[in-house]
Amino acid sequence: MQEKCRIFALVGAPLLAMSSPAAANDWMAVRAGELLRERSGSVAVTVGGVFNAEGKSATGRLSAYCMDNATVVTIEASDLFLGMSPIHFKYQLDGGAAKSVQWDACVGGECMGVWNDKSVAFLRELFDRRELKIEIIRNHQQPIMASFHVSGARTSLEALAHRCGWKS
Repeated sequence: MQEKCRIFALVGAPLLAMSSPAAANDWMAVRAGELLRERSGSVAVTVGGVFNAEGKSATGRLSAYCMDNATVVTIEASDLFLGMSPIHFKYQLDGGAAKSVQWDACVGGECMGVWNDKSVAFLRELFDRRELKIEIIRNHQQPIMASFHVSGARTSLEALAHRCGWKS
């Protein structure tokens, strides 16, 4: 089943204490709502990233949030069609071995996401890492490459983990 998983900020005020002012690639806490289910008031964090596809660059974000005790992770890029479900991609942390996975596409193919146990496992992999690189594999098109600086994930995700009932 496809779900719309775009996140939007309701309040720009940080929910988590940050050790330094937020830069483009720093984790930032926001209050968020999931548009499809029309809920709001949950804990969410997002980190910016850079996407490259077919010779052009785009910005995007990796977001994680908790609503109704469900942990959700989404990746979205501005002005890029990521694909339809399932979206196959490879990811690599700090130059380590690549892992192949598949996530669900959001309605319209502008983002992809994973929920609950798979999302918690993915977020835990980001702990104590510096960089996440992904390669989204698309049928009959060049892959989309993306890079996210994920330093500080453990600290930034503490409130979300607490809210959703898992240990960071």
